Amino acid sequence: MYTEENIRNYVENSENLQFDPRGNIIWVFEYNLFKNAGILITVLKIFFFIILGISIFVGFISSGFFEYFSEGFYTSLQVFGIMSAIMLILILIGYPILALMKGGKYVVLFVMNEDGIEHIEIQQEKDKTKVINEFALAVSLLTGNASIAGTQFAALINTSLYSKFKSVNNIVVSKKQKTIFVNSTFAKNQIYVEKEDFDFVEGFIIGHCEKAEVKK
Repeated sequence: MYTEENIRNYVENSENLQFDPRGNIIWVFEYNLFKNAGILITVLKIFFFIILGISIFVGFISSGFFEYFSEGFYTSLQVFGIMSAIMLILILIGYPILALMKGGKYVVLFVMNEDGIEHIEIQQEKDKTKVINEFALAVSLLTGNASIAGTQFAALINTSLYSKFKSVNNIVVSKKQKTIFVNSTFAKNQIYVEKEDFDFVEGFIIGHCEKAEVKK
């Protein structure tokens, strides 16, 4: 685990990472939706398991609770095949449209400290500098008028997901995709980091997730 001095020295010399007024490590990552297929793959995986679960359930009912196993199995295959084909077509058509609506990029602000990390999706029209400046201003205002700070930054946010390090049980590292998958029972988070800061962020997260199984 890094010492406080190691962390401060690294962040102060990083081109991408910086401290907010409360001492959290923050950075913004612009994920190219056309060049990187990570989000598309994640969506496909989610729908695969949903369709698989529905198919098994339908097959279970069709088999008369396993009384006619072969009929139920055949029904499951039919349902899985039809639903997979439909869903694949919808996703392959819908994903490019969604990417175009977002300006071809997925802008994310990450806020990390000793306790956890938050993945905050930002409105696509905001660039890195504006996001950092407006977030820092909002945090500064928290010492004064919290409602002003909340309004100031809430307008930037689409969605957010927080991972508490103590609750993380699985970490998957993909340096090629510039992604660290931080998984707990109820939160499946994806942390995006530029290659020059990847090792530092990876080490920080792993060092604070003592119970997590790490796969590289």
